[in-house]
Amino acid sequence: MTSVQTEALRDLATRLTAQSDALSGNTRATVAALAMPKEAYPLFSLAAWDDYEKVRSGIENVTIAVQDILETTGTALTRVAAHYEQMEQEHSESFTYDNG
Repeated sequence: MTSVQTEALRDLATRLTAQSDALSGNTRATVAALAMPKEAYPLFSLAAWDDYEKVRSGIENVTIAVQDILETTGTALTRVAAHYEQMEQEHSESFTYDNG
């Protein structure tokens, strides 16, 4: 039997992982689709393409970093919950939580 705390940790881990998956699928695909060919800019403003691409690629890099953070945090919370559950099994009579 698990405690309320480990169930809450696992629930949060699941939600963080789901957000990570959403970033991986939807957001990264959307940001990648925002790329524009150089031909879209007039010759006198070709530097604008470089600027736009730097911004777009920066947003893509931030999205990847946030996805990694969410995934890593979800994994860590799952491991913490598993550790607490193991401690509860091994030391059930002396392993308790303060509710408050």
